[in-house]
Amino acid sequence: MSTKNKILIVLDVYEDFRQGPDNFPIEIEKALKFITDKAQTQLILIGCGFEEYLHDSYSSFAKDEVDIRKQYVDKLEERLASVANKLAENGYKVESKIHWAYPRYEQIAQEAEDYDVDLVVQHVNGASQEDRHLLSQDSWQLVRKCKRPLLLIRDRAWPSHPVLMAAVDPMHSHHKPLQLDDKIMQTALNAKAELDGELHVVHACSAAAHPFTSPEKIVTKHQEALDAFMGNYDIPAGNVHLSEDKPITALVDYKKQLHADIIVMGVVSKSRLADTLVGNTAEKVVDYMKADVMVIRP
Repeated sequence: MSTKNKILIVLDVYEDFRQGPDNFPIEIEKALKFITDKAQTQLILIGCGFEEYLHDSYSSFAKDEVDIRKQYVDKLEERLASVANKLAENGYKVESKIHWAYPRYEQIAQEAEDYDVDLVVQHVNGASQEDRHLLSQDSWQLVRKCKRPLLLIRDRAWPSHPVLMAAVDPMHSHHKPLQLDDKIMQTALNAKAELDGELHVVHACSAAAHPFTSPEKIVTKHQEALDAFMGNYDIPAGNVHLSEDKPITALVDYKKQLHADIIVMGVVSKSRLADTLVGNTAEKVVDYMKADVMVIRP
């Protein structure tokens, strides 16, 4: 049974849509895999357009520019509507909207709240190294702003039974709220069921980062906390992993070992400093791991 009643899909209306195996943009193809009942799930396709010289604040903005902007937006709406119409022909409930907005992540985050969506899907990867950095920065800003579960995807299609990897912190070493790990697990379990996938759970204890305590004691404490936490869930023992490395290193290593397709992780920030600290880990995960990332907030 699907837990996704509303899914907001962000499409890049400036570029040719990246086509998946079923000839829909890859963002849509992955979103559709969460749907078990077309009648119960609404899809909202969002595109954001903006050109500075066509904005109201531009110094030479006049009636000609107003007409040009309207033609420009009409063209973007036509592109998005063509995808929405194809989805409707396949029996999906769908609507599409183009926004004239910059920065676009603020508009997307607001739309997610206004529609009360269960999931936001956005592509994260650019074609070039420069584009990849810019898009990942845009996606990171969306991580900071979006309060809804956010799936950042790449071009690679999922296998028939994708591998999910949930990153938890039962010791709350990074000041995460107690309920965040449970939210991560519930989200990962729901996705596992919807995608008919395989779920692994990873916790990193950074044993070497505590110079005044023996690594053995640290590992023991973290193992006990992990065992106690996992006692609430029916996950095979062989699918629960404790790493002595730092979180980013552990995630990279286990992603390679498990061939993980989707990483489910939590972020929390209570100040600008926390934003920076969380960003260092989250941006590395988004930028350097060849996997899709589902971000959960408290």
